[in-house]
Amino acid sequence: SPRGVARDRRPGALSRVRYDEKALAISIPDMAKDETVAVYRATDLDLRHYRQLVLYTHAEGEVRDQDLELFIRLGSDFSSNYYEYRHPLQVTPRKMSNGELQDPFCPTANVLQIDLSELIRLKEERESYAGVDRSLVYSRGRVSLRGYPSLGNVTAILIGVRNKSGRRVS
Repeated sequence: SPRGVARDRRPGALSRVRYDEKALAISIPDMAKDETVAVYRATDLDLRHYRQLVLYTHAEGEVRDQDLELFIRLGSDFSSNYYEYRHPLQVTPRKMSNGELQDPFCPTANVLQIDLSELIRLKEERESYAGVDRSLVYSRGRVSLRGYPSLGNVTAILIGVRNKSGRRVS
Protein backbone atom coordinates (compact mmCIF):
# COMPACT_ATOMS: atom_id res chain seq x y z
CA SER A 1 0.00 0.00 0.00
CA PRO A 2 1.13 3.57 -0.57
CA ARG A 3 2.13 5.46 2.57
CA GLY A 4 -0.89 6.64 4.55
CA VAL A 5 -3.39 4.38 2.76
CA ALA A 6 -5.45 1.88 4.74
CA ARG A 7 -7.53 -0.69 2.90
CA ASP A 8 -11.26 -0.62 3.63
CA ARG A 9 -12.84 -3.46 5.55
CA ARG A 10 -15.55 -5.54 3.95
CA PRO A 11 -18.98 -4.88 5.48
CA GLY A 12 -20.18 -7.24 8.16
CA ALA A 13 -20.29 -7.19 11.95
CA LEU A 14 -17.79 -10.01 12.39
CA SER A 15 -15.68 -9.41 9.31
CA ARG A 16 -12.00 -8.62 9.66
CA VAL A 17 -11.39 -9.09 5.95
CA ARG A 18 -10.09 -6.12 3.97
CA TYR A 19 -10.76 -5.38 0.32
CA ASP A 20 -8.01 -6.41 -2.09
CA GLU A 21 -5.80 -3.74 -3.59
CA LYS A 22 -5.79 -3.47 -7.36
CA ALA A 23 -2.81 -2.39 -9.43
CA LEU A 24 -2.30 -1.78 -13.12
CA ALA A 25 0.91 -1.30 -15.07
CA ILE A 26 0.78 -0.01 -18.63
CA SER A 27 4.09 -0.48 -20.44
CA ILE A 28 4.28 1.45 -23.70
CA PRO A 29 7.55 0.92 -25.56
CA ASP A 30 6.96 3.67 -28.10
CA MET A 31 4.22 6.31 -28.54
CA ALA A 32 3.70 8.34 -31.69
CA LYS A 33 2.89 12.04 -31.54
CA ASP A 34 -0.72 12.51 -30.28
CA GLU A 35 -1.17 8.74 -29.77
CA THR A 36 -3.51 7.41 -27.06
CA VAL A 37 -3.09 4.02 -25.36
CA ALA A 38 -5.72 2.71 -22.93
CA VAL A 39 -7.06 -0.33 -21.11
CA TYR A 40 -10.63 -0.94 -20.00
CA ARG A 41 -12.62 -2.95 -17.54
CA ALA A 42 -16.27 -3.86 -17.59
CA THR A 43 -17.74 -3.41 -14.13
CA ASP A 44 -20.93 -2.68 -12.22
CA LEU A 45 -20.38 0.20 -9.79
CA ASP A 46 -22.56 2.71 -8.00
CA LEU A 47 -20.25 5.62 -7.11
CA ARG A 48 -22.97 7.92 -5.73
CA HIS A 49 -21.98 7.13 -2.14
CA TYR A 50 -18.33 8.04 -2.63
CA ARG A 51 -16.81 11.53 -2.38
CA GLN A 52 -13.61 10.90 -4.30
CA LEU A 53 -11.49 8.44 -6.21
CA VAL A 54 -7.75 8.37 -5.58
CA LEU A 55 -5.25 6.96 -8.06
CA TYR A 56 -1.52 6.67 -7.38
CA THR A 57 0.44 6.92 -10.62
CA HIS A 58 3.93 7.47 -11.96
CA ALA A 59 5.68 7.93 -15.30
CA GLU A 60 9.12 6.77 -16.31
CA GLY A 61 11.17 6.38 -19.46
CA GLU A 62 12.49 8.84 -22.03
CA VAL A 63 9.82 11.45 -21.30
CA ARG A 64 9.73 14.87 -19.70
CA ASP A 65 7.26 16.29 -17.21
CA GLN A 66 3.82 16.75 -18.77
CA ASP A 67 4.72 14.89 -22.00
CA LEU A 68 2.08 12.36 -20.98
CA GLU A 69 -1.47 12.90 -19.80
CA LEU A 70 -3.29 10.26 -17.81
CA PHE A 71 -7.06 10.04 -18.29
CA ILE A 72 -9.85 8.00 -16.80
CA ARG A 73 -13.34 7.59 -18.25
CA LEU A 74 -16.27 6.44 -16.11
CA GLY A 75 -19.61 5.66 -17.70
CA SER A 76 -21.76 3.16 -19.52
CA ASP A 77 -19.48 3.15 -22.59
CA PHE A 78 -16.28 4.80 -23.81
CA SER A 79 -17.59 6.85 -26.73
CA SER A 80 -21.07 8.23 -26.03
CA ASN A 81 -21.86 8.31 -22.28
CA TYR A 82 -18.96 9.03 -19.97
CA TYR A 83 -17.24 11.40 -17.57
CA GLU A 84 -13.52 11.98 -18.21
CA TYR A 85 -10.84 13.29 -15.87
CA ARG A 86 -7.39 14.27 -17.23
CA HIS A 87 -4.10 14.81 -15.38
CA PRO A 88 -0.62 15.67 -16.73
CA LEU A 89 2.03 13.26 -15.43
CA GLN A 90 5.33 14.21 -13.84
CA VAL A 91 8.32 11.94 -14.38
CA THR A 92 9.07 9.88 -11.29
CA PRO A 93 12.61 10.81 -10.21
CA ARG A 94 14.99 7.99 -9.39
CA LYS A 95 16.55 10.07 -6.59
CA MET A 96 15.59 13.23 -4.80
CA SER A 97 17.77 16.36 -5.02
CA ASN A 98 19.51 15.47 -1.74
CA GLY A 99 20.56 12.07 -3.15
CA GLU A 100 18.08 9.99 -1.13
CA LEU A 101 15.89 7.48 -2.93
CA GLN A 102 12.46 8.77 -3.92
CA ASP A 103 9.34 7.02 -2.57
CA PRO A 104 9.28 4.14 -5.06
CA PHE A 105 5.54 4.25 -5.45
CA CYS A 106 4.78 7.67 -6.94
CA PRO A 107 5.54 11.35 -6.56
CA THR A 108 2.95 13.52 -4.83
CA ALA A 109 2.26 15.43 -8.09
CA ASN A 110 0.97 12.21 -9.65
CA VAL A 111 -1.59 11.37 -6.97
CA LEU A 112 -4.97 11.98 -8.60
CA GLN A 113 -7.73 12.93 -6.22
CA ILE A 114 -10.88 13.02 -8.30
CA ASP A 115 -13.67 14.90 -6.53
CA LEU A 116 -16.80 13.14 -7.78
CA SER A 117 -18.97 16.15 -6.93
CA GLU A 118 -16.98 18.07 -9.56
CA LEU A 119 -18.30 15.65 -12.19
CA ILE A 120 -21.85 16.14 -10.95
CA ARG A 121 -21.48 19.94 -10.99
CA LEU A 122 -20.20 19.81 -14.58
CA LYS A 123 -23.25 17.81 -15.63
CA GLU A 124 -25.59 20.24 -13.81
CA GLU A 125 -23.83 23.18 -15.47
CA ARG A 126 -24.26 21.65 -18.91
CA GLU A 127 -27.93 20.87 -18.22
CA SER A 128 -28.56 24.51 -17.28
CA TYR A 129 -27.87 25.60 -20.87
CA ALA A 130 -30.81 25.11 -23.24
CA GLY A 131 -30.03 23.60 -26.60
CA VAL A 132 -26.62 22.10 -25.75
CA ASP A 133 -25.90 19.09 -27.96
CA ARG A 134 -25.40 16.20 -25.49
CA SER A 135 -23.55 14.15 -28.13
CA LEU A 136 -20.64 16.63 -28.04
CA VAL A 137 -17.94 16.70 -25.38
CA TYR A 138 -18.58 19.38 -22.73
CA SER A 139 -15.42 20.37 -20.81
CA ARG A 140 -14.25 22.59 -17.99
CA GLY A 141 -10.63 22.37 -16.87
CA ARG A 142 -9.58 18.77 -16.35
CA VAL A 143 -13.09 17.28 -16.50
CA SER A 144 -15.36 16.49 -19.44
CA LEU A 145 -18.56 14.68 -20.09
CA ARG A 146 -20.40 13.36 -23.09
CA GLY A 147 -23.92 12.05 -23.43
CA TYR A 148 -25.82 11.01 -20.31
CA PRO A 149 -23.36 9.39 -17.90
CA SER A 150 -24.46 8.36 -14.41
CA LEU A 151 -22.25 7.77 -11.37
CA GLY A 152 -24.99 5.42 -10.19
CA ASN A 153 -24.47 3.09 -13.13
CA VAL A 154 -20.78 2.85 -14.03
CA THR A 155 -20.43 -0.23 -16.24
CA ALA A 156 -17.20 0.74 -18.01
CA ILE A 157 -13.88 2.19 -16.82
CA LEU A 158 -11.19 3.23 -19.28
CA ILE A 159 -7.74 4.31 -18.08
CA GLY A 160 -5.17 5.54 -20.54
CA VAL A 161 -2.28 7.77 -21.47
CA ARG A 162 -2.08 10.43 -24.20
CA ASN A 163 1.16 11.66 -25.73
CA LYS A 164 0.84 15.45 -25.45
CA SER A 165 4.50 16.20 -26.24
CA GLY A 166 4.16 16.80 -29.98
CA ARG A 167 6.88 14.24 -30.65
CA ARG A 168 7.50 10.47 -30.45
CA VAL A 169 8.29 9.27 -26.91
CA SER A 170 9.38 5.98 -25.34
